[in-house]
Amino acid sequence: MKDAQGTDSTRQRCLDQALNLLLQGSVESLSLRAVARAAGLSATAPYRHFESKEAMLAELATRGFREFEMALRSASPGGVHLMTLDSFCEMGICYVQFAQAQPAYYQLMFGTSIADPSAYPALDEAAQAAFSVLLQSIEVLQRVGEIRPAPAHPIAAHVWSVCHGFSALLAAGKFSKVDGLVGEDWQSGFQAQMDILLDGLRPAP
Repeated sequence: MKDAQGTDSTRQRCLDQALNLLLQGSVESLSLRAVARAAGLSATAPYRHFESKEAMLAELATRGFREFEMALRSASPGGVHLMTLDSFCEMGICYVQFAQAQPAYYQLMFGTSIADPSAYPALDEAAQAAFSVLLQSIEVLQRVGEIRPAPAHPIAAHVWSVCHGFSALLAAGKFSKVDGLVGEDWQSGFQAQMDILLDGLRPAP
């Protein structure tokens, strides 16, 4: 038991230090040896836990998607089955807040540093679980007549694109250069964009 705990502790130290290094630099500059130095471990220690740098990044991305899923679910504390339009918009805000608060995770989750995410079953499962929160929310809103009947997957992809694009532009500071688009209060600017999006998804009168 002690050896297992030590192994888990070392693995966790590697992941924590890798995340810290990503906040300071780029994915390309990260290496298992750099992680070992930052964690105060021997140069070969990370290789006993991760078969490659990509495998370590995949585990970090998996952890990121799990936290991301919890963030999305927090918009409707009673459960996705109780989703309303207000909580749906709040979920979008939670999306952007996660991107702002966890840039290293976000970069791994939606970047290209992991060549084939499907090669890592835990990562693929975590990503699908996060996306299913959005998908299920749309299906709930369709059942109660807030969103028009239509295949839910394309609608979910559209909402995701709006949230992702807004997050990327906000992180890059682009909105501050366009008068009247967002201003200091990005949440009201985001809400305005969600209102436009939802207006287009409402059932026909």
